[in-house]
Amino acid sequence: GEKGMAMDVPLFAAGSAQDHKGGEGRPQLLGLDEAFAGVDDQNISAMFELMGILGFDYIINSQALWGCYACVADLDIAEMHHPPNAPVVTILRYHWNGTQCTSEDGL
Repeated sequence: GEKGMAMDVPLFAAGSAQDHKGGEGRPQLLGLDEAFAGVDDQNISAMFELMGILGFDYIINSQALWGCYACVADLDIAEMHHPPNAPVVTILRYHWNGTQCTSEDGL
């Protein structure tokens, strides 16, 4: 976990520095694939807090990570769900408000 953080923290700082060159109103979007794999919950929370401090909006895909941490005040979550023997994939939507995760689909 610490090895992943040792790579991600400088990457986030460099990305933030480059984004700030764009001036006010610039989008500051970070896309991560399988973010924080192998990192423990405490350090994942610290990474989400750092992304918030640096002002990043982010799109993250993961098989296990939902991002429901107290330091994340507002988060929309989309889960791809493949029902058994179904020929389709369904998108289930959730919202994290900093304290509670609720279904946007009324499920």
